[in-house]
Amino acid sequence: MDAIILAAGEGRRFQAVSQSVPKCLYPLNPQSDCLLGRLIQQLISLEIRHIYIVGGHQFEQLSSWLEDSRISTKIYTLVDARDDYKRGPLHSLMAFAPEISNLGENTEQYLVCPADTWFSPSFIAEIEKILAKSSIQNRNLLFYGKSETTSPLGSMVLEIDSNLPKKITKITRFQSITNKDSLLNEISEKLSFLLPMMILSTEFFYQAQKLDLSEYRKAITFIQAYLGKYFEFLAFETSVTTPFYLDLDIEQDLAEIQNLIK
Repeated sequence: MDAIILAAGEGRRFQAVSQSVPKCLYPLNPQSDCLLGRLIQQLISLEIRHIYIVGGHQFEQLSSWLEDSRISTKIYTLVDARDDYKRGPLHSLMAFAPEISNLGENTEQYLVCPADTWFSPSFIAEIEKILAKSSIQNRNLLFYGKSETTSPLGSMVLEIDSNLPKKITKITRFQSITNKDSLLNEISEKLSFLLPMMILSTEFFYQAQKLDLSEYRKAITFIQAYLGKYFEFLAFETSVTTPFYLDLDIEQDLAEIQNLIK
């Protein structure tokens, strides 16, 4: 399996902290570790064959960082999304699609990850177990987690077929909770919160190229719209403790991530 890292976005909310460097390259400690470097090492530990890094905003800085790093060029390919990244993450992802025709039949699935996210080591260990399953071959997969506390409002929730426990029937946005305090434990037990990593088949890219992408910015809202009609997705639960992941969006996130990696 190969991997795709999405590193093309502007990260506008993080520009209050730094405008000079993409947030996935922002130094997290005195050793100048960054989220992209950590993610690449995690993917290497999963024995991913090749990593495609999709850049866009501040592309030259991303390219220079990769050249200056000790990461072998045999491991990765840098893909330029050009101006497509301005239309949203989905379009950055689809900027990779032309690469598939050059790969022939060598790769059937891609593990897709955002570059600006910290993933817990235990979550990566769970992904490793899932990747070893023969039942996932040539399939599209989404990962979810259930925690003792609810996810932030706005998280995406998976609805899973009770008769086919891994088949996703619907994806909805968790907007608000009434009587939040009294229902906290009940809700957190029942809802399956989507995690920001997925596996997409080569067939997904072939089908997506035939559809109208203009209305969508994020891959998950595109999948949400066409789920069941053009695409089938399986769900895999990761039974790890929170936090599963943490996105780097604002200065507070930076402090939390720095604390997690100490």
